[in-house]
Amino acid sequence: MFASIFLKRVAPLLLGIILQVFGVNLYANEGLALADETDDLSIDPSDSPQIIGKNIFGLVRDYQNSPVIIEEAPLIHTNPDHNVDLNVVGRRFDISVFGGEISTLYLTHYNRKRNRKVDTLPLKLDPVSGITSVEKITPAPWGSVLMSEAALVDANSPENFTKSFSSYFKGKEQMVNPYNYGWLTEAIVLDELGTSKVIKHYAVGRLAASEFAVLSDGTGLFLLDGHHSGNLYYFAVQEKGSLSRGTLYLVSEDLDQLKFVEMGNTSSLKIKFSLKKTTFDKVIDLQVPVEGGCATGYQYTETVLGQECIKLVKRAKKFAAFLEPIRVAAVLNLPNYSEHWSKLSVDESGSKLNLGSAGGLEKSFDLNLPAATVLAQTVGNQ
Repeated sequence: MFASIFLKRVAPLLLGIILQVFGVNLYANEGLALADETDDLSIDPSDSPQIIGKNIFGLVRDYQNSPVIIEEAPLIHTNPDHNVDLNVVGRRFDISVFGGEISTLYLTHYNRKRNRKVDTLPLKLDPVSGITSVEKITPAPWGSVLMSEAALVDANSPENFTKSFSSYFKGKEQMVNPYNYGWLTEAIVLDELGTSKVIKHYAVGRLAASEFAVLSDGTGLFLLDGHHSGNLYYFAVQEKGSLSRGTLYLVSEDLDQLKFVEMGNTSSLKIKFSLKKTTFDKVIDLQVPVEGGCATGYQYTETVLGQECIKLVKRAKKFAAFLEPIRVAAVLNLPNYSEHWSKLSVDESGSKLNLGSAGGLEKSFDLNLPAATVLAQTVGNQ
């Protein structure tokens, strides 16, 4: 028992002190120094954190780049949930995702022969207020890595999430804004030195997608909220290969054909700016139904978020669908998908959408409304 407690609580702290004394970096900043090409600096002891180069692989860092502390011990994950191999200007990198409520990303650098790990570095997440519950990760056609925050953080009752995620902000619950979570996120390695950045694509919507699939030509992507609402979405980009601006659609089925219902068009910059001062009551005017009915001017809705009487706040109507897609779809009576799918893919030609359920049910659809057509409609609405 003592040994177990030592490994869990004391060993990581002692390891941190020793590593700092000998130059191993607990407080890494930007950039990734090129290590000695002849040395393999990675070690993988089965009963302790893995050290690669000068960093602890899997050590979760907070908004000030210090170790996240949970119950008086640093939070260290020993095994990543996802890995994506990248080739940037002839250099090999791995982007590793450690999931959980406070997720973290690591960039691992290989030698020029591409066969040895020589250093690793946590990616800076403070510009996006951290990330949570990353479940899906895939390479993008344009060379970066896309991932989705799959947690449904209800901005109307975020107390539990706020309390647990506040460790990322050193326990400061007032710094946790529920509208910062649930987004499609992108990790980009800019050069052979490992210069990198992480961004959230606010134009795509706070969809809490458990699955997504990017069209191979970079003109759009499908996103599936398979854990919560069952909603299926399509985002048509305005500029090929860029997710910074476009149109969000709710997708439903009509006579075995996919039907695209527009929810809104915006840019990531506009949504990011609105997040700074946005609270739930500035987006949704909500009342509790009385005997199954709502007051005049309110729409009765029944979703995964409960039974509610909703009215969209007038000043927020232009961006409400991107912050509250489940509620907005319900209040506007937009048709959602009737089946509760959990799997999503698009074939390489971009001509078929494939959906699957946990029970083995599968269905394919011809994409009769190709991305190019959607793009033309999107641009025409500017």
